[in-house]
Amino acid sequence: MTHIGAFVVTCLGLIGPWQLRNKVETGYAGFSAISSENMYFYLAASVLAAQRHVPFYEMQDRLGYKDERIYLQQHPEQRNWPPGRRFDYMSREGKRVLLSSPLTYARIHFEGILRAIFDPGSH
Repeated sequence: MTHIGAFVVTCLGLIGPWQLRNKVETGYAGFSAISSENMYFYLAASVLAAQRHVPFYEMQDRLGYKDERIYLQQHPEQRNWPPGRRFDYMSREGKRVLLSSPLTYARIHFEGILRAIFDPGSH
């Protein structure tokens, strides 16, 4: 087995059981729910903010980023959902928003890359 093959097998051997554990415990098969929250509250929020001409942080507030009560007011059907199902929804909805406006997302992403290169301390 090559070094790369051994590395892949080792990683899968470590990550696979963790994801299985997450699925059993929470109903969420991902490695970490942070990717779902990032997709919804950051990536999709940036596109929605651009579309609705509101500041990014205001859009995050509207989505309920820091206040679960606001989130659940918009999604009352999720009140009794297990965490895994809610995170799956956030991933799907975030992807839907990005795929519905790929040029808007590409522009925002490109601007972020330029900002990181030329003004890395900015927000």
